[in-house]
Amino acid sequence: MQTRNQPSTHSSSLPISLGWILKSAWRDARRNRRKLLLFASSVVFGVAAMVGVNAFRINLQNEVQSQSKELLGADFRIGSRSPFSQEILQFVESLAPSERSSEVSFTTMANFNEADATRLVFVKGLEGPFPWYGKLETIPDDIHPSDTTPEPVAIVDEGLSIQFGLEIGDSVKLGDQTFTIAAFLKKIPGDSPMAGTFAPRILIAKQHVESTGLIKLGSRVFYAQSFIYPNGWNEDKQNTLKEIKPLLKEQRVSETTVQERVEDVGETMDRMTDYLNLVGFISLLLGGLGISGSVSAYLKGKHDTVAILRTFGSSSQASLLIFGIQISLVALIGSIVGASIGIGIQFALPTILASFLPVNLALSIPWSNVIASLLIGWAFASVFAYIPLLPLRRITPLSALRSGFDESQPAKRDPWTWAIYTVICLGTTGLSIWLSNSLLNGILFIVGLALALLAIGGIGLALRTTLKRLSTKRFPFALRQGLMNLYRPNNRTQFLMITIGMGTFLIYTLFLSEKGLLQQGEIERGENQPNVILFGIQPDQKDGIETLLKSMNLEMLASEAIVTMRLTAINGETASKIKSIHGEEVERWALRREYRSTYRNYLREDEEITSGTFTPKASFDSDTPIPISIEERIVEALNLQLGDILLWDVQGLPIETQVTSIREVDWKQMKPNFFVVFPEGILEPAPSTFVVATYAQDTETNAILQKQVVTNYPNVSVVNLDFIIESLSKVFDKIAFAIRFMATFTIFTGLIALTATIITSRYQRVKESVLLRTLGCSSKQIRAILITEYATLGILASVSGILLSLIAGWALATFTFQVDFSIPWTDTLLTVVAVSLLTLVTGLLNSLGIASHPPLETLRKEA
Repeated sequence: MQTRNQPSTHSSSLPISLGWILKSAWRDARRNRRKLLLFASSVVFGVAAMVGVNAFRINLQNEVQSQSKELLGADFRIGSRSPFSQEILQFVESLAPSERSSEVSFTTMANFNEADATRLVFVKGLEGPFPWYGKLETIPDDIHPSDTTPEPVAIVDEGLSIQFGLEIGDSVKLGDQTFTIAAFLKKIPGDSPMAGTFAPRILIAKQHVESTGLIKLGSRVFYAQSFIYPNGWNEDKQNTLKEIKPLLKEQRVSETTVQERVEDVGETMDRMTDYLNLVGFISLLLGGLGISGSVSAYLKGKHDTVAILRTFGSSSQASLLIFGIQISLVALIGSIVGASIGIGIQFALPTILASFLPVNLALSIPWSNVIASLLIGWAFASVFAYIPLLPLRRITPLSALRSGFDESQPAKRDPWTWAIYTVICLGTTGLSIWLSNSLLNGILFIVGLALALLAIGGIGLALRTTLKRLSTKRFPFALRQGLMNLYRPNNRTQFLMITIGMGTFLIYTLFLSEKGLLQQGEIERGENQPNVILFGIQPDQKDGIETLLKSMNLEMLASEAIVTMRLTAINGETASKIKSIHGEEVERWALRREYRSTYRNYLREDEEITSGTFTPKASFDSDTPIPISIEERIVEALNLQLGDILLWDVQGLPIETQVTSIREVDWKQMKPNFFVVFPEGILEPAPSTFVVATYAQDTETNAILQKQVVTNYPNVSVVNLDFIIESLSKVFDKIAFAIRFMATFTIFTGLIALTATIITSRYQRVKESVLLRTLGCSSKQIRAILITEYATLGILASVSGILLSLIAGWALATFTFQVDFSIPWTDTLLTVVAVSLLTLVTGLLNSLGIASHPPLETLRKEA
């Protein structure tokens, strides 16, 4: 029987209900808004990047599908570098097209009389009503270079009207023929968004091409025909096309259907969005690190709260639910904010990437994808938050009376903790596969990430082990104490190493990917490097060109012959047989392309023999194959080796050659470069043209040279490399802005993750500093200890992360983006310094007041 003065064992129990749990979570959240804001910020930018990029990608895919026929302008199209044979023409006729159109295109110099200017242009001679899908966008509207036009008229690229101030009715001279400008061209269906950047387009009627006198022996001309069919391009026609493909390949005729064009465009756009998706994924991973760190820091102050709740009868599950619901709701709010920002990003991306989009993008919000991305971000944040949340289950009522005793450390064999880790691994792998649209790439990325995590964790463990064994007795007190702090119990050295190192690894990997993409546009320019290239020079014009250059005091920096040829066999196997036998070992473009080779008895200073011996002279008198030098890229593309026998069709004459040397060519130098170099004494009788390079010291000299060449040699084209480089710079500036715009989301998330990580160690630093102050340490000594500790952590973590990112950057550049990889040493060193300083500064800011305030005041404040 219970006496009146004896308390009931149930009288102090709290009435546990869902309503009470929600109310407790809300009340506690109101008092901790700032701490929870850090947690919410960790998820915002990752979700924003993911929502923005995926919404943009879906809109782009939908528009490419809806405007698919406009991407080609026809149902079917064939093209070749030589006129079509009778067999090919009979095949296309057998498909019974309802309408057809033909085209002849080439580059040449245009002379704009009224503007007194010249410019390299790309001329298209059209015959027929092309395009059938979409339209030629012109100013004024509905102007077409129809064959019924009796007078020679031209539609000139709109960019030329801006550059030279041209007007309707002005004239443009192409070779021997003068055309009247009838309209300005804005867009042609099927053309690349970047078409006209380097050689603006001019459309004329095909019937007037011959009168220009520009189609000569050695001229680089492209012939094309386009068709539409009563019922479009169907499966029967596709099957017929498969049967005739061997003939098309044999005669070097390319063919394109609407579906193939859509796939090509989709593949190109996927490569662009692959990088953007990588940004979103890395932002989300960094956000996970920040979430774990910020929640851990937040829950440090909740130990006593949970112990008191347990004392009053709250179950461990109820205590866990209070903070679990609180954190999940904050993660949901952060995800909603991130999704809202992401919707704004998808409207910004088309403007940033407008120059590269193949279709007019009509934007809409794909709500299903937005909601899916939002829920993924929310689930991702909640799962990462449960890593530091689960240990709250093990706090007992008695721990409220045990000052300094921490029961919240995770148990090594806690099945729920391991379950959370398993969910994170599976979820991250699934997300990686979803964002990369590739099972292999997604798994490889996660495997690389896991290896990096293990490597950085191993480095952290090795650091603690090394410091334990290191004799620091002779070190100054502050240095010794700071290093010893790194292996003391509960100092979270390994956690800090992993989070800072992984953050550095992820961000720098992203930076290396950006660098690899952008470096493709870099062009080396040195003193007295060519800035003018003249090509299409006939043999009887070469002396005249040299005389013209001398009269203008211009040095001829390079003069090379160009002989066109095709590769017909390697070691006795034909191109088609090689492709079927060797498959992916040999790249198709290298088998099918038209080679423009040269001959000479010397190597240029920008060429280097990497294998074999260069042969300067040869003749047909020998029974052995002709020795040739092959450039490295073709060696890799065709899987060649020294001694391989290559058979060439040199404009009807078969020539057997042998690879006797392999060259490395610096393609970034703006000089005439060649894949194949023959020795002197072999190709001289073959029909050829010449290319000449020179340097014009100023714009005026460049303009005079172009005008003189166009006037005296209308078939010779002049390329102003200064203009090309300026145009390339503008293009890559746009690409760089788009990439860096998205990368800022990763950087912001990384900063939040770093801050959250450092904050988690504040509690331990407080206890250590109070103890040191009590034992008589000065504020200056404590700051020196903290500087040693954080600087060592920052340097080791950043170096570890960057070394691993160099490996990952190489893998991404080589296998995902398929670009060359080079290490930016200056940026690498600066990153190590930046991350180390950032870790040090963040750590010191996080420790403000610890060293300067009295011990008792500090303890009261932190409690």
